[in-house]
Amino acid sequence: MNPNSVVTEPKSIFTIILKSFFIYIKNFIPLTRAMLFPIFGQIIGIILILGPTYFITEYVHQNISHPDIVRNFWFIMLGIIVIVIPGFFVFVKAFWELLVVTVSLNLMVLELIKSGKLKNYATYNNVVKLRTKDYIILLLFLSLIWVVLPLMPFLLALLEYNAGIDPMVVLGSLLILSSVTFVLLCVISVYLSLSYQVFAFEELSAAETLKKSCSIVNNNFFRTLILSIILGIVTGMILPMIMEEAVIKLNIIEWLALPFKAFLQKLVNAPNFITDYISQMTQGSFKLKDNIDITANMAFLTTLKMIITLLFLPLGSCVYSMLYFDILSRKYQYEKK
Repeated sequence: MNPNSVVTEPKSIFTIILKSFFIYIKNFIPLTRAMLFPIFGQIIGIILILGPTYFITEYVHQNISHPDIVRNFWFIMLGIIVIVIPGFFVFVKAFWELLVVTVSLNLMVLELIKSGKLKNYATYNNVVKLRTKDYIILLLFLSLIWVVLPLMPFLLALLEYNAGIDPMVVLGSLLILSSVTFVLLCVISVYLSLSYQVFAFEELSAAETLKKSCSIVNNNFFRTLILSIILGIVTGMILPMIMEEAVIKLNIIEWLALPFKAFLQKLVNAPNFITDYISQMTQGSFKLKDNIDITANMAFLTTLKMIITLLFLPLGSCVYSMLYFDILSRKYQYEKK
């Protein structure tokens, strides 16, 4: 479907958000269903990796003598690797599907706007997978920007320190460079915020996609920034906090946090350097053994917030797709005049 055909009257920020919420709520089930395996598949994969690893390690320690463990070390390691392969496969598969659905959700939004109903979501995923090479290159470009750039101040500070510069000067330089990098990263992120929409709707290479996103946002920077802030607050703070409060008020957090508590209990009981390291880092003020319940609850709530944020990814796709269409509409109206 051609996104250029989605040309309507230019909309305000409020109208874009309101219409996006309407599309999302009306199609909540099909849009959320597309997110289930990408999110929970990763969790299942982690469980399938850590669970068998833990049990086989416990079995080896309890039933095999230390000399035999040393003598058959590589054989035992090979057994552990073989056991975790299914979990690793599930995790990687789910993670890749999450990357794919990040783009395909925009195609779903376009379909909903045009026809009001969706086909099987695998149809939209396959459209993205047909362009796997270009998409991987796009992800590499974005990773270089969002991962390497934040590390640059620390690398420069390390070079300054190794060059013998006064530590206080290095610290001041680090603070200044980190602040500048943060602002720069925020600006770049806004300019590239429509990259997934451009990639979904237009047959462009990775470099052309980034260039087109910057071009589209150029005259709509503050509108894009405001929408990004509102969306981040709603999906990254308000909605997860509501779910967190609901879990606490219903008094079910103790039950839901049981897996985390069981894991921490095993961690405390086992002779492990992790608990000693935590105690040293907190100068003895935090002892994991005395704070298992609190730590387990915090771990569960953090995981819950992450899951809720990812589940609302379709809402973000609705908002950014609507913004993309609105910019097209404004451009069309300007050219028409």
